Amino acid sequence: MAGPYADAHGQQAAGGEVTTQAERIIARFGGVAQVRRALAHVKRPRDRITIQRWKAVGSKGIIPASAVADLRLAAAHAKESLGRRVELTKNDWAP
Repeated sequence: MAGPYADAHGQQAAGGEVTTQAERIIARFGGVAQVRRALAHVKRPRDRITIQRWKAVGSKGIIPASAVADLRLAAAHAKESLGRRVELTKNDWAP
């Protein structure tokens, strides 16, 4: 059951704070460093600051369209780069 601070998709972080698209996707990979490693593995590198900016207030936590396909590719190949699968769900991509 979604709490009072959950967004329309029921996404809620510990402490009642609403999670953003970027926070959910980065968490699925296991953090910023793992996102960097997975993107570099599929030859779509991004620097740490760029990935962290996706979570910034100014971007409203929405991953830029230019990075979406790269993240999907990185998730598909995560078993090779991170040693584990990364399953991105439809709810993870909700803004």
